Amino acid sequence: MVGKCSICGKLTIGSFKTGLCRHCFVTVGNPFRRQEVIEKVKKHQKGKTNSNWKGGNVSYGGLHIWMNRNWGRPKYCDYCGILTAKRYDWANITGSYDREKENYRRLCRGCHIRLDRYHSIEVS
Repeated sequence: MVGKCSICGKLTIGSFKTGLCRHCFVTVGNPFRRQEVIEKVKKHQKGKTNSNWKGGNVSYGGLHIWMNRNWGRPKYCDYCGILTAKRYDWANITGSYDREKENYRRLCRGCHIRLDRYHSIEVS
């Protein structure tokens, strides 16, 4: 089937459902690349509406990715107040691994290790 592209006017051979040549379809006319479609898809893929949402069954790594994305990466230590440490973590202080911010504190790596050692001695 031969058709004429409605954007560039070039003659095209093959499937012509959209009325666009291959080049114009990819660069301009692809309905899935339009900004409003992209925003709509992104909006429906966040949080509980995402088909991969695990709720309370999220893995340790997945939970930390979620915390950094939603609460931001920690930039200071709540315990010692240091601002120049190389690494800061969201440290769990209650033992309940959920998405409640009050169960976590921003800690530098040194304070986080000390907290974990204290909890391991306390548990055993």
